[in-house]
Amino acid sequence: IAIVTSCNKTAAEFILKKTKLDKYVNILIASEDCSKHKPNPEPYLTAIKELNVKQEDCIIFEDSYSGYISAKNTSVYKICLIINDESCDDIKNADEFKINNYKKLNINEIIKSEIIKIENDEYILENLYKILRDFSIKNITKNNSNLKTGYICDITSYNLKYKDNTNENIILKISNLNNELSKTAIQLNMYKNEKYFYTNIYPLMININIPRFFGSFEVNNKDGIILENLNKYSGTFNINLNKNIDVLLRVVNNIFNMHNKFYFENSNDKIDSMKNLLTVNQISYYSKLIYNRFDKFMLKNSILLTENNKTNLEYIYHNFNKILDEASEFPLSFCHGDLKSPNIFYKDNTTPYFLDWQYIHLNKGISDIVFLLVESIEFNKFTVDVVINYYYKLIN
Repeated sequence: IAIVTSCNKTAAEFILKKTKLDKYVNILIASEDCSKHKPNPEPYLTAIKELNVKQEDCIIFEDSYSGYISAKNTSVYKICLIINDESCDDIKNADEFKINNYKKLNINEIIKSEIIKIENDEYILENLYKILRDFSIKNITKNNSNLKTGYICDITSYNLKYKDNTNENIILKISNLNNELSKTAIQLNMYKNEKYFYTNIYPLMININIPRFFGSFEVNNKDGIILENLNKYSGTFNINLNKNIDVLLRVVNNIFNMHNKFYFENSNDKIDSMKNLLTVNQISYYSKLIYNRFDKFMLKNSILLTENNKTNLEYIYHNFNKILDEASEFPLSFCHGDLKSPNIFYKDNTTPYFLDWQYIHLNKGISDIVFLLVESIEFNKFTVDVVINYYYKLIN
């Protein structure tokens, strides 16, 4: 038995030990064991390799849509979906064997279904030719593999052949409106945010590295963005920042430069292209999620939380709107909103290029740094203090 989770290993091991499930589990594959995460198949393929078994001999149990897509793309023998009242429609309607209780599991009844398809290729190509008509394109062909499917966006690569017979790979990032994750994305305006960023703010970002933007289009209510393929450079995505403090501080320095350039003492200071950006207290969906889910979260995780944890969480919960209001008082900076190592390409393994601008908003700049630390490093007081002090030293 292997567990495959997007959680970090320290937290996963703690949960397994706390729930006394660790004695049943042979292998744990956590977020730091893979460079790509669900719905990419890499985590499950890593587990299969560690188990030293064949794909066609494996059964995967899943309850989330992104995990289901990851499982489907591994070509394993069987998939079983665990259904409950909170399951998304994509899971409920999937053509797989389903159970709602492991005690009623009958392995012999688990069945197999078709792999999910994404967008119609011919329709996409037509729009690519329209957008790239001024680039002396001879022809456009889709590359064989999808870089990412099943998240809020599908990401595919295409080869451009120019009239001078040179070639270039580009990335198409297009809205995925067919799953539960996309519903949240629509509530948070993520598709329109990123399109707005590349159309209106990208030209101003001369002090921060971002993939080249070729253009955008809309088909069937889906937003498509055409970008430079950063894989043409030497480098990698999602460097382990626990092991490279120099690169971590370089990321902080780059983001500081952005915060500093787009720093507004009051609302009248906002430049035209950022006047439509929301502050965090104007993003009502955050409060909605907190108030709908808090009690259930506390109940489900009570065994994992200390009394001090619970006290702090209760305080935040009861003061949530006040906290958002304080974070929305000027002065404010333009913020990325989803700053973490998986959203960064490191050219030559040192120079950061920043991607995924769906969460852009106005906030205190330090919010980006806190998010980076929470999402990208294991907690270490020394490292956290170095990063926070470095950021404020840059400000001063």
